[in-house]
Amino acid sequence: MNGRIHQAVAVPAGIGISLSQTPGQPLFGRMVEAAGAGCGASFGARLPDWWDPPNGPDHRSWAHSLSLAVAGTAVAGASLSDIQQHLRTQAASHAQMAQWATDPIIRFWHTFCEWFYLFVSGCLVGLAAGYGSHLVLGAFTPRSLPFIA
Repeated sequence: MNGRIHQAVAVPAGIGISLSQTPGQPLFGRMVEAAGAGCGASFGARLPDWWDPPNGPDHRSWAHSLSLAVAGTAVAGASLSDIQQHLRTQAASHAQMAQWATDPIIRFWHTFCEWFYLFVSGCLVGLAAGYGSHLVLGAFTPRSLPFIA
């Protein structure tokens, strides 16, 4: 399947999932996370083909396997939410410190850290969405996906 198709599906999926997980957050923070999700999804959609390059018709190996998809879903489902919550807590802490800061350089630093933590939180969910969308699209091709490679 064409890499552009993987990108065209992965990026909106990552952004959509990110936005669905951040209701009630300030709009700018949601947008920073969504930007991170778009970047993470773009990267995640490329990972299977980087790890398992399409050098021939039988290129689907471990990086394109259903067993990896199931294992990845289990790990992501168990820990991704907790990791994102930790990153959002760190972001909120830096936002508070930025409000208290009187020095503009210190305020800038804490604002940068807040945005960084939110961006990484989005990247993680986007990475999972991008990788998953690559495998879902691959499952609907004539070669499908191997169960175990």
